[in-house]
Amino acid sequence: MRAALDVQPDAAALREILKAVRDPAFASELTSFLRGVNDPTTKAEILNDLNEIAMHSSTMAALRQNEVTNTRYGIGVGGGFACSGVLAMVVSPFLAAAVFAGGWIAVTCALRTRSLREEEQLYQDIATRSTKILEKFDESQ
Repeated sequence: MRAALDVQPDAAALREILKAVRDPAFASELTSFLRGVNDPTTKAEILNDLNEIAMHSSTMAALRQNEVTNTRYGIGVGGGFACSGVLAMVVSPFLAAAVFAGGWIAVTCALRTRSLREEEQLYQDIATRSTKILEKFDESQ
């Protein structure tokens, strides 16, 4: 899971990771496995990996939220540019390109917002679930 998150997966891969950590058997099997491991180094590595997954996912969720905000600004700028182009066409028909450019910016940003928002939510869900698993393990100690 950790290696998959390091390469910035797409939404489909994030859904698979979330499916794995949400599976009730995952937490119980991890707890059972860790109880049976006698090597403290191995336990520490596994818990450290789970903690890093939670932290990385939380950080990526925040980054995606920032990208969503910036993309929404792009929608506003593109829309404003297109409206300005419409008004400028009164002066010169050659400024019709501004209408198309502004529209293209707005549409491109709007299409990108959906995937960014989905990734943000998936990262947040992975972080939350990983943290809960860590908390359960801490309580069972």
